[in-house]
Amino acid sequence: MLEFLEMITIDKKMERPKYRFHYQDNEGRLIVRWDNAKHHPEVNTYPDHKHVKAEGNVESSDTPGLIKVLEEINNKIIEGSGY
Repeated sequence: MLEFLEMITIDKKMERPKYRFHYQDNEGRLIVRWDNAKHHPEVNTYPDHKHVKAEGNVESSDTPGLIKVLEEINNKIIEGSGY
């Protein structure tokens, strides 16, 4: 299951101040979540990061959009490698 939130503001330019893409298995266990919550300043892509298989397993991440997230999930399913 994939839950997502993208907050988009448009003034003179489009900005995305907040996003979250939360992908979990059918038992509710985290597979991966991309977000830009400002709680991991140690990550070199701060505030962008992803949690892989556990809240405490934080990795660097580019700023994804919904299409990029869907493509990455699809590729992992096709590879059969998961995360």
